[in-house]
Amino acid sequence: MTDKSLYFKFSEYLKNRFGGKVWKVPVEAGFTCPNRDGHKGEGGCIYCSVDSFDGAEQGKIQDQVTARIEKLKKRNINKYIVYFQSYSNTYGDLATIKGRIDASLVDDGIVAIHIGTRPDVIDEVKLAYLQTLTERYEVVIEYGLQSSNDETLIDINRGHTVQDFVDAVELTHRYDIKTCAHLILGLPGDSREDMINSIKLINDLKIHSVKFHHLHVVKGTKLAEMYANGEVEMLTED
Repeated sequence: MTDKSLYFKFSEYLKNRFGGKVWKVPVEAGFTCPNRDGHKGEGGCIYCSVDSFDGAEQGKIQDQVTARIEKLKKRNINKYIVYFQSYSNTYGDLATIKGRIDASLVDDGIVAIHIGTRPDVIDEVKLAYLQTLTERYEVVIEYGLQSSNDETLIDINRGHTVQDFVDAVELTHRYDIKTCAHLILGLPGDSREDMINSIKLINDLKIHSVKFHHLHVVKGTKLAEMYANGEVEMLTED
């Protein structure tokens, strides 16, 4: 049995922070990624399949959020996190980013905004805008790190460095915006020591929250080809 004292659940944090159940509302905002459009690389990370990002409604952003919230209200859920999940949601000019985020804020029950992105597509201009939103919402920028080993980042075709992540987090904290780190355990080339070093790094940086993903193989990805060819050894369940 898991010792719950080892970690603080996100659901428990939300109850303490907002006084009740809070539900994420995923948004497909129409952004892309510099690792897919040719600016940083081709084909994206070896494990990435955007088709696997499910849960978002389709259509205009305001319509997506409204439709999902209407469903949640029928279940007596009245507090929401707008979650910009797929692709890199700060990859664009300020006017575009502002317009898409503003379009999502359609209900008084929205208490937080979570923005998934890469550490190499953030800057002070964007952070200054996001800081203005903290007066009304809890804003969390979710940065994909995946590994603190630069060689692993090259192997998975990540397209940024560990230092890019460190710089982005430190800059974000200067604007009093919370950060979340995404880590993948079991990446090709990552040793147990590498995974522990990733934890040490995010602790040193005082990250607000962390998402641990176990590596899994999605059809149609480069990783799936590697797995089929016996080039990747997956972690066991234990």
